[in-house]
Amino acid sequence: MDLNHNLELYEEVKDDIKFISSSTVRTKIIISLTQGTTKLKDLKDEIKVDSSTILHAMKKLEDKNLIYKKGDEYFISQTGIIVGFKLIDLIKLLYEIKMDKDM
Repeated sequence: MDLNHNLELYEEVKDDIKFISSSTVRTKIIISLTQGTTKLKDLKDEIKVDSSTILHAMKKLEDKNLIYKKGDEYFISQTGIIVGFKLIDLIKLLYEIKMDKDM
């Protein structure tokens, strides 16, 4: 792929990248749900954020079809799984770079 193509791709997805990365709560919810379904109370305990903040973030993630709710449990969608694991890979990569740089 050439530079222009990559830049065009970026223009198409830049708002999605900002959506995921601009909210710590949304990021943590996605990462948590890659491990399996959860209830609001359990998620609150895991990511240490109050319920109203989580519910606000969950609504935005549902609107983007990254998660969904059945009964009192939250699930990650197929798209959410892909985004979640790629996000985890990026976090690990950036962490490794940071640790190597700090040596």
